[in-house]
Amino acid sequence: MVFDIIEIVTTHVAKAGSRVFGSLKAPVRVEVPTAKEHGDLSTNLALIVAKQRNENPMQLAEKLAAELRNEMAFEKVVVAAPGFVNFFLKPAFLLSSLKKLVSGLDSFPKQKQKIVIEHTNVNPNKAMHIGHLRNAVLGDVINRVLRRAGFTTEVQYYVDDTGVQVVDTFLGLKELKDVKRQDGEKYDHFCWRVYTEINETYEEQPKLLQKRALILQELEEPASATAKSVHAMAVDVLRDHLWTMGQFSIDYDLLVWESHIVAMHFWGKAFELLKKSKDFIKETKGKNAGCWVIKNPTEQGDADHSPDKVIVKSDGTVTYTGKDIAYHLWKYDLLGADFLYAPWSNAQQEK
Repeated sequence: MVFDIIEIVTTHVAKAGSRVFGSLKAPVRVEVPTAKEHGDLSTNLALIVAKQRNENPMQLAEKLAAELRNEMAFEKVVVAAPGFVNFFLKPAFLLSSLKKLVSGLDSFPKQKQKIVIEHTNVNPNKAMHIGHLRNAVLGDVINRVLRRAGFTTEVQYYVDDTGVQVVDTFLGLKELKDVKRQDGEKYDHFCWRVYTEINETYEEQPKLLQKRALILQELEEPASATAKSVHAMAVDVLRDHLWTMGQFSIDYDLLVWESHIVAMHFWGKAFELLKKSKDFIKETKGKNAGCWVIKNPTEQGDADHSPDKVIVKSDGTVTYTGKDIAYHLWKYDLLGADFLYAPWSNAQQEK
């Protein structure tokens, strides 16, 4: 049984409307308000009836609200100008609705549609924090609900192993010889201390920022020794991340490495597709001179802020957004290419 709260509330409103207004000539609509303070659900039935009968919509809304306040589903029913009736649902009603939904899940037919769910995506440079766990739980719940509802799902985890944060930790491991890993310390926890220390050291040794920029450029060459070393560090951090997620029975079907998007020329193919758009240009002057950007025609910039999105920096470094575009084009099979796949071994992951 598919249980729809909006459908149930719509039935309540339709019956109450018939009792108050008589025969209804228009379909009853119940929707989720755009603003939370307007309640859980709302109907414009009084406005529609008022227009048909040339009557005061607020007065009709008050009559409808008075009738609906007798319904057990509503904690509160309020009238809002110019004639909306807003509902605040009782927690007990929501709980009973959820129980009915769960009891009817087994009756869902198998769906043909495949749904890709991408979640967690923590930078592989240090340990996770509670916010990352929150996001992972939300993604995992969505996945479990969809699978129970009959959909085939694929859970993807995007691993940003070419970003600035990863380079910060890598540089810290090279430069901060005094920061030692403690006995029994998880590697990702150790990396968090390194990451914190290197960011504080930048202020004392600004020349390290130049080294960071050079490493970022080297990551654009996946076969370089630097790129391989950074990737190896990211693998070790990710292994700890997945162990942590395994403690909560959260697992993934596919790990997508950002470095592979570069190595397998996904970005190169995406770059050529982007260049076919009139809104993707190489700037020749201004703050973004030498950069490839996506123009934003709807927003005005100023001397300090450009509304355009930089995709390739003037030094040739591809931004996170650029690689993310390539990733999403791959999802829609628009690149004419695919990854090479290998199993990932992690004792805490079911898949």
